[in-house]
Amino acid sequence: MRRCCSLKRRLILWGIALTWITGSVVAAVAYVELMWTARREALARVHDAVRVARRMVEADLESPRTEAHERASLSTSSASDRAALEPLLAKAKAQGEAHGFVLLERGLSFASVRSQPGTGTDTITLRRLRGANDLPDLIRDVVFGPDEMSTRHRATVTIFERDVRIATNVLTPDGQRAVGTRASPAVARQVLGEGRPWLDRALVLDRWTVACYEPLRNSENQIVGMLYAGLDEEPYVRATHETLWSFLAIITALTFLSSGLVWWLGHRLATPLTRLTAAATEVAAGRRSGIVVENSQPTEIRVLGETFNAMEAQIHARTTELESSRKEAQRALDDYLEVLGFVAHELKSPLAGAKMNLQLIEDGYYGEPPAPMQKPLGALRRAIDYGNEVATSFNQLCRAEGVGFKAMPRIIESLATEVIRPALDDAKDAAAARNMPLSLEGDAEHVRGDPDLLRVVMNNLVG
Repeated sequence: MRRCCSLKRRLILWGIALTWITGSVVAAVAYVELMWTARREALARVHDAVRVARRMVEADLESPRTEAHERASLSTSSASDRAALEPLLAKAKAQGEAHGFVLLERGLSFASVRSQPGTGTDTITLRRLRGANDLPDLIRDVVFGPDEMSTRHRATVTIFERDVRIATNVLTPDGQRAVGTRASPAVARQVLGEGRPWLDRALVLDRWTVACYEPLRNSENQIVGMLYAGLDEEPYVRATHETLWSFLAIITALTFLSSGLVWWLGHRLATPLTRLTAAATEVAAGRRSGIVVENSQPTEIRVLGETFNAMEAQIHARTTELESSRKEAQRALDDYLEVLGFVAHELKSPLAGAKMNLQLIEDGYYGEPPAPMQKPLGALRRAIDYGNEVATSFNQLCRAEGVGFKAMPRIIESLATEVIRPALDDAKDAAAARNMPLSLEGDAEHVRGDPDLLRVVMNNLVG
């Protein structure tokens, strides 16, 4: 049968296993939470950056940087430009002023139109966005901090004309601004095709970026471009991994510490039970063994130890009492067997003498017995034989009660002489009375056996 683990080992192994499982679960949950926390932080930053960038683009026309602004006139504009500006002019005539993105022949621009009802003149101010790379740099510095900070986190801002980058600080592998490159098809499909903002990680050229894309709409609510802000994902992932490794180091140290504590607690809890088991084994083997009960042990363990000691004392007292009774009974039995053996020995001598004298009388050494005496002599022989049987039974009983019928074999020189012939002699008279002849033919020499027990068997067979 396979030996089971001890209670101490089970407590320690299970405690350590549960500790490591708990530590692993905590580490896994912490990893997921750290990743999501870092990603949520980055997404919140880029989402706020896009909103701030939109306000900065709209507010750029109010800045004193007149070199970046230009005036426009419908009379000198092309037909496509007039068609793009007319909805904005109509809105300005109704409200006095209107702002919005317009897609002109010269590219995507932000236009501001002011109408003067009294004079009937309209003032159109344009901020051309195609090639305005200073605007993404300004937005990046304002939203994400100084250049070295934004460069370290690779913060980027881009203005798209439809899905084409027209103003950006996203750099190509050779270090050039990625003007003229396109957004990823997934982003273009969701933002330009479905009109829904994109707030997720996105592949910007060759780098994964935590990105926010929002559609740019003209005054007729048509999507004419996109505004993008993003942070390179790699620094956040690296920072998350660094934090995670530090956290894992702490968790591992705490797990080892907890494992040591579990081992100590398991050892402390199981040691009294181990001692109790050893003491119970000693008691079962007949040896007296108590256990030491310490006051520092838990109440349950202390009560169990005290109860075991009391039970062990009772068992010892009862065992001592039973052993004393057994010895007294053994002494009485020995005395009884001694008396019984003495009586059997004393009976055999007079019975042997009586049997010999009876045999002499029957053989006529004292004269031929009269006929009337034959019957009493037969009764006397039967009485003497019965007395011999009783004496023999007493001898056998003494042997059985003393050493038992355990065989004591030896080499029997002649089985016929030592075993068979005495049994036939004992049964000769009884056989003659029944007219049964007894004869012995052959012999067996150098036989190993117990002659006394073999004689008992032969007596039972012949008798």
